[in-house]
Amino acid sequence: MINTKSKENQITSDERRLKVLELRQEHQPYFDAEHISDAIFIPKMAYRPPGKDELHISFFASELQKTQDIYTEFVSSAYECEDPKRTLYLFRHNPFWSDEYELIVSNAGFQRYLVPVSELKIINDITNRGKKKESK
Repeated sequence: MINTKSKENQITSDERRLKVLELRQEHQPYFDAEHISDAIFIPKMAYRPPGKDELHISFFASELQKTQDIYTEFVSSAYECEDPKRTLYLFRHNPFWSDEYELIVSNAGFQRYLVPVSELKIINDITNRGKKKESK
């Protein structure tokens, strides 16, 4: 068997793609019911960056440039679900993302934009999946 793990237990891009597909299966009935066949689903790690008081997720510019809403679920760095309720969140596309969100650069040189978790809209979780939502 070929070892597909790179240094320090990082997952390969093929493993990540498979894990994202598996995670998406939980939310696919919602996408189907809402007729969002092309929903962008990008699981993210929620964390408290140094100097911040609340949880954030981060997006690469390439993800935000898609000009579509992004659906997410909180996962570990190994793309393992971290929320027993499997909450689906929505990040509404913000055309001003490059001006409004803080740009951070990792030690490896990766640039990402920090988005506070408070800006995400909760869509549903396992306790209310399949139930009709009341109009607001």
